[in-house]
Amino acid sequence: MNWYELEEGDRIKQFYSKYSIQEFWDWWSGGDSKVMEVRIKDYKLLRETADKFKVPYSTSGVYVNNATSLKQIIGYVRDKATIWFGINPRKKNKNLKGWSVYGSGPQGGSADINVDEICFLFIDIDRVDKNGLATNEDLKNCDILANNILERLSKEKWNNSYCKICSGNGVQLLIKLDESLVVPNIIFKKIELIDSKMKYGAIPIENSEYLSIKNIISEGIGKEVYNFCKKLKIELNVEVDKKTFNLSRVGALPFSKNIKHGSFRWRGILEIKKEENEGFSDYILTKKINIKEFKERNVFSNRKYSQLKLNPKKLRQNEIIKLMLENQLSYGEINNVPWCQFKCLVRDSKNSEEILNSDDYKIIKKELEIKYKGMFSSNLPKEDIKYNPMTIWKYCVRNNIIPVYNFSDINKNIDIELKIKNRDLWRDKEIYGEEKKYKLEQDTTEFEDIDNFKLYLNENNLKGYAVVSNFLVSFEQKYGTSKAKFFADNILKDYLSYDSNIVENKNGN
Repeated sequence: MNWYELEEGDRIKQFYSKYSIQEFWDWWSGGDSKVMEVRIKDYKLLRETADKFKVPYSTSGVYVNNATSLKQIIGYVRDKATIWFGINPRKKNKNLKGWSVYGSGPQGGSADINVDEICFLFIDIDRVDKNGLATNEDLKNCDILANNILERLSKEKWNNSYCKICSGNGVQLLIKLDESLVVPNIIFKKIELIDSKMKYGAIPIENSEYLSIKNIISEGIGKEVYNFCKKLKIELNVEVDKKTFNLSRVGALPFSKNIKHGSFRWRGILEIKKEENEGFSDYILTKKINIKEFKERNVFSNRKYSQLKLNPKKLRQNEIIKLMLENQLSYGEINNVPWCQFKCLVRDSKNSEEILNSDDYKIIKKELEIKYKGMFSSNLPKEDIKYNPMTIWKYCVRNNIIPVYNFSDINKNIDIELKIKNRDLWRDKEIYGEEKKYKLEQDTTEFEDIDNFKLYLNENNLKGYAVVSNFLVSFEQKYGTSKAKFFADNILKDYLSYDSNIVENKNGN
């Protein structure tokens, strides 16, 4: 039986009791000497706890460096108040008075500059409607979304080390990095204190190196996770808290109680996996080093499509071959995009050798070399370069060619196509469009604008051609009439009919 189908007593016996505080600490710390913040909002209780167990404290929490201290504090506090734990390990830093303490925030509480290193991707899943205690159905939907995330990460084998926690009314995931990302030290500016016994203090100066690491989760993979989960928000009525990607975030502490709504729920560990997510840290760091490569690799992209099969005797019927032979394209881009994509299909075919040795292939290759006055290599791409029909689709659009693939029958997630399929969208724009009704961001591409528009339609349950007309008015103002009309006549109807969150890989694949 699934954990969310059980009453809490049975859930504790069958799931939570499998793990101990020592086991949780060993997994969290990785066997290294690390400091965990235990967040306690009641300052009187906080001081009482710190004094009793002789542990450091700030205005936001107490700090422990071993499983024994953690167990003592959980046992002492959990019946008195709800408590949390700092997802990432903490370190001392200077506060306003210049003292070296764990709490260096404006009020002395734990702040981003007190995070020692980033060890986890933390994902907090909760109900959209948070009134009352979560039902078993609510917990089921939270678990479904968590499993969807883990399934996506499994494509890169990055679901080998994680901890899944029931927070009482939702589910939280800690995905462990294979290599921790050290948070750079910052410098402090000496200042003169007013109304203080001390004459001088210090304020932190957040340099660019620090800021790039501070925001690397929230601006990188955090956005990918958030956008991926937004598509399931309406269906499941659960969502990911965007704030959980912040550096100094706290999470539900297992083995404690979530005291809320005049009652409480136990928090417990549902599962711990203890292997290694090899390459996960490198992927996250790509956001800092090469933003273009990071966007292209997007592990949360959708790749639900059926591969095209190649017949060695009918290669000219392939849409990619027809695209290259029937249009005059740029040699550099044709080699990197459609020809490379065609070779991916050859590589993935069971009869790849037969295709490469066929007369049809050799003749077509020679025709292309004459047409484009350049060489077309037969070396097949490495496995990390994937065939992706969306790559060809976007390539056509960039070159003002009507796309060779129709994706309207793939991954439909909005019912809007039923109302716009037979419409003249450009004529509708002139009739129904209202100026600046839908606002576009300035630093986005055409496809990002349409993706954002689709999410807007989905989240607000909007359907029909009138709202599309309003979008086209703003689109024309940003990109010009020629491009807007091309999109209206050839692109939007199909694009709004399928899940377009498919991002091109490196080299356009």
